Amino acid sequence: MAIAAALLGKRDGVAREIIAVDIDPTALENARANARLNGVEKSIRFSPVPLVSLHRHFDLIMANILSHTLIELASHLKRIVAPGGRLVLGGFLADEAGEVLGHYRSPLRCLSRKTHRGWTTIVMARGPR
Repeated sequence: MAIAAALLGKRDGVAREIIAVDIDPTALENARANARLNGVEKSIRFSPVPLVSLHRHFDLIMANILSHTLIELASHLKRIVAPGGRLVLGGFLADEAGEVLGHYRSPLRCLSRKTHRGWTTIVMARGPR
């Protein structure tokens, strides 16, 4: 998702800062290699810092991981969404969407929910300050 954001940001000039976070060093190295292949390695900062250690807010957070991990990370992800910010959750099956959504509804609200080939993506928003 960071690579797509970097490619879109490069084209549209929208993304100011992109940080890809993963605690798995192999996943980070693969992401770096893919970013290099896509010509956006200089547009993305790769970080092994766990979400629990992040103490800032982000305007847009995208997480494409399995439902059980999204549920585990719910309190941390909700905490770092900036007022007026968006959270995009994907990578889980359609029949798991209700449970995932239930862990994020407060203080976020669902803007859209799309399912394609059995996989669901949810876009949520935090209200303004």
